[in-house]
Formats: sequence, structure tokens, C-alpha cells
Amino acid sequence: ATLDVQGSTNSGGNALTTFTTNGTFTPTVNGVVEIQAIGGGAGGSNGGNFGGGGGAGQVVTKTFYVTANTNYTVVIGSGGAGGSNGNSTTITELSLTAAGGSTGSSITGGASGNGYAGGSGSNDTPAGGGGGGGSSAIGSNSTAGAVGGAGGAGTVSFDGTTRAGGGGGAGSTDGGAGTAGG
Repeated sequence: ATLDVQGSTNSGGNALTTFTTNGTFTPTVNGVVEIQAIGGGAGGSNGGNFGGGGGAGQVVTKTFYVTANTNYTVVIGSGGAGGSNGNSTTITELSLTAAGGSTGSSITGGASGNGYAGGSGSNDTPAGGGGGGGSSAIGSNSTAGAVGGAGGAGTVSFDGTTRAGGGGGAGSTDGGAGTAGG
């Protein structure tokens, strides 16, 4: 999970600041910034039948007016362990939240924070779990022969730069845990 701040927030002009851990953003001048936040991906199913993959964290891009010498607390959402949802990335002072992804079930992939569904698993023998939903596409269904579904796509664009928003985790084919969304 990450949080990017783009805009005129210091006397040097336009700047890009990236957070990958918790921190504080303090602009030195008043200005308008564009912020892209990505929530934590969920863990896949914690065992069970076929291990659906975890959903990717939500991607949110918004524009805000920020005030000079004001501290904005950045909390980066962590990814979920097997069987756990991802955590939200937030800036409370701006009411900004990018939700974490949902964990996969024993067969179906978890939904992404953006609402893209996970894929369906297969009950055939052998079976596979569905892929987790990505930040920009649904997860794939399991296919015959115990092939777990692929996670949904997670590519987004921010200020002309391509960044990974996190694809959902692929479903497990052997009854183990699915992998986490990014």
C-alpha cells in the first residue's frame, strides 16, 4: 500500500512525495494537491477447501487544498495475512480513506477495495480457488485441472505515471492458502 502526494506544497514548486510507511505530510505553502492512496491487499483464504485469493486494496485519487505548516497524518494500510482483510490507508485530517481488500473464502476470491469481485472456484476434482479482485478488474474463475484463477488487474495512472494498484491473489490449487492481493 502507498500514498502519493503531487502538487505545489513547498517553496520549490511542484513536487511528488511518496509514503510507503506511516508518516506526516507538512506542506510549507498553501496549495492544491492531488493525492492517490492505495489500501492494503487482503490475504487469501486461510486454508479450507480450495483457497480463494485475496482482493487488492482500493485505489482512490482526489484533489485537496492543503494549508501551510499543518501536519497531515498518513497511515499506510498493511496487507492482510492469510484469512484476513487488508487495512485502510488514510489521512484523517482530509477525510481520505482507501479501503483494504477482502479476504478470499475457502473457494471464492475476495473482492477488492474498489468493489471488483473475486473469481469463482471450481468444485471439480482436482479443484482450484478463484482469483482475488484487482483494483481495476474482477478476479478470474478457476479452470479445470486445479488451476487457480488469476487475480484481477491492478494498473492505474497517476499524473501520467503508471503505477501498480495491486492485483488480487491467485487461488490455491491444493487446498492451501491463496496469495495476498497487492
